[in-house]
Amino acid sequence: MEEIAIPVFFFAKARELVGTGSASISIVKSSQTTGSQLLSAILKKYPVLNNISKNIVLAVNQEYIDAEQVVDIESALEIAVIPPISGG
Repeated sequence: MEEIAIPVFFFAKARELVGTGSASISIVKSSQTTGSQLLSAILKKYPVLNNISKNIVLAVNQEYIDAEQVVDIESALEIAVIPPISGG
């Protein structure tokens, strides 16, 4: 199975936990990848994010996706990992 490298950007607490603002992840090329599968691949590479995984939101190409949404990996230019942000 052919893989594609996609840039991943980490924000807020995710950035703090991973220790960098950006990296890349290799994902198997597929037009049937769900948001849940993307998150699983990110957690596999960055297990330090497991403790906030239930609160992470993903964005692909600057558009939020949910766990069931199907993503065409071949058109994914970037993935953003966005944990909940609190503020006042």
